[in-house]
Amino acid sequence: MRLDDEDVLRLLDPSALAPYPISLPMDLRSITISRQKLSKRYGGSAMDTFPTPSAHKLSQHGRANFMCINLSLWNPNGPQVPGHGGLFFEAGLTEESWMRDEGGRLLVYTVFARLRSNEWLYLGQYELHAAPSLSAQQWCALSPYVRACWTKNICKKKWGTRVRARIHLRTTLGREPSREEVDSAQGSYAHVTPEQINDAFVAGDESIQTWSMKCVGYDEDFQREIVELARGG
Repeated sequence: MRLDDEDVLRLLDPSALAPYPISLPMDLRSITISRQKLSKRYGGSAMDTFPTPSAHKLSQHGRANFMCINLSLWNPNGPQVPGHGGLFFEAGLTEESWMRDEGGRLLVYTVFARLRSNEWLYLGQYELHAAPSLSAQQWCALSPYVRACWTKNICKKKWGTRVRARIHLRTTLGREPSREEVDSAQGSYAHVTPEQINDAFVAGDESIQTWSMKCVGYDEDFQREIVELARGG
C-alpha cells in the first residue's frame, strides 16, 4: 500500500509535478536492465541505493551519481514513469549536505527504479529537495511489508544507529534527548528491537524523512546504451 494521492501532493514539491518531456519512443524508454548488468558496466554495488563506481569505471563513462530505488520494499511512492516526480524515503541522512557537491550545488542523480525482480528502469536525471517528514498517520498508512522492511533494517544497519540511540535515550532519560546527547552517544544500541522502532514511528517520536524527486533531464543516448546492454545477453 502506498500513500494516497492527497498525501503525496502535500509532500511533493510543486515543481516536481510537471513531467519532464521525453521524445524517445515508448518501446525504447520502457526497456529495463538487471542490476548485475548495470553494475558490471558502470561499477558500484548491485545492492546499494547509491552505488559508487570505482575510479577506473568512472574514467570510462563519467557518471558518478547513480541512485537505484526499490519501489516495493523501500519507496512505494518513488517515481515509476520516466520523467515523472516522486518521493524518496530515508531515516538516516537528514542533513541536506549529502545531496550537494562541495560547492553547495544540488547533485543530479541518474535514477533507476526496480519494477520487478531483475527489472530496473532508467527514469532520468533527478534533483532531490527536502520535503516534510511522514506523520504518524502516514507511517501507519504504509503497508506492513514496507514498515517491516524499514524497522528491521533500522534495527541492524549502521545508518540506523542514530534512530536506535534516540529510542534508547528516551527510555533511559525519560524525555526527548538533545541533539548533543545523540551526537555524543556511544555504542550501536543493537538491543533496540524492530517492535520498539515501529512503536516510536507510530507515536510520532521518530519519522521517515521524505525528499521530493524532480526530473531535470533525460539522457536518451544513455537509455539507448542501456537498451543495447540489456539486449546483449
